[in-house]
Amino acid sequence: MKKLLLIFLFLLPIFAFSQSQSSLLLKANQLLEEQKFSDALTIFKQLRSSSSKSDTVYKDIAYGYSATLHSLGENAKKEDDWNQLIELRKVLIKSLEEDKAYLRPGLQDFKYWAYKDIIVSYFGLNEHSKAKPYQDLLYTGYKNKTLPEGIDEYYNFEKLTINNQNIWGYEWFPSLGDKETEGSFSKHVYYIYSRNEDGSDKDQLYTLHTVKVHKLNKDSPDYVLTKRTYNNEQEVSETIWSATFNSPIDYKLLHNAIMDYVYGKLKSDTKSTISK
Repeated sequence: MKKLLLIFLFLLPIFAFSQSQSSLLLKANQLLEEQKFSDALTIFKQLRSSSSKSDTVYKDIAYGYSATLHSLGENAKKEDDWNQLIELRKVLIKSLEEDKAYLRPGLQDFKYWAYKDIIVSYFGLNEHSKAKPYQDLLYTGYKNKTLPEGIDEYYNFEKLTINNQNIWGYEWFPSLGDKETEGSFSKHVYYIYSRNEDGSDKDQLYTLHTVKVHKLNKDSPDYVLTKRTYNNEQEVSETIWSATFNSPIDYKLLHNAIMDYVYGKLKSDTKSTISK
């Protein structure tokens, strides 16, 4: 009896810690469900640092921690809080790698979306050189065919808000000379939307493209900025020859050209209409 009591006393702290751990996990999950993400993250961080990876609930802790980081990042993205978004996405990428063995395989795709968010954030901060390593990671994924659907052909690299309009810049992965660029090809497309009161996209107004130039001589530019407007019956294309680019495109020049056009400093030179 004395021996059994000693064994019980020896196991009691472990059992108590396990009960406390379960209670904290329950509270963290409840906070996550209530969208109290900062409070949830505090508890998940505590659980993650104090728990053994051999613990049966560690996979739930790992999932909750990553899910909370992702949700906080989504909030930062809505507010265009670029510095906060960069920090949260970098921590998320690290957690996905460290807890890879404990998370569902499909969750690893989130790292590519995190790369994209970091790129958009650095562009938002006008720090293009810091975005390049993450762009390279996406291009490597494109080459290796490991990118998930939705980001496997192009990715969002810039977001602007000008004149009460949301402007989203996308870059296509193929480069000049690739089979995908034969014929008409746009390397970049900026989608210009009017805004709702809450800042979300309302109506698409037009798009601005960097369209491949069919060169007549070696001194011709590689791309020309082109505006396209759509309605139910036709597409109107307007070429802006005062904004041309060579490959690889200088992002600062591209950004400035987009800004100038939206502000009315650039005008279209030629116009063509295509009936649908």
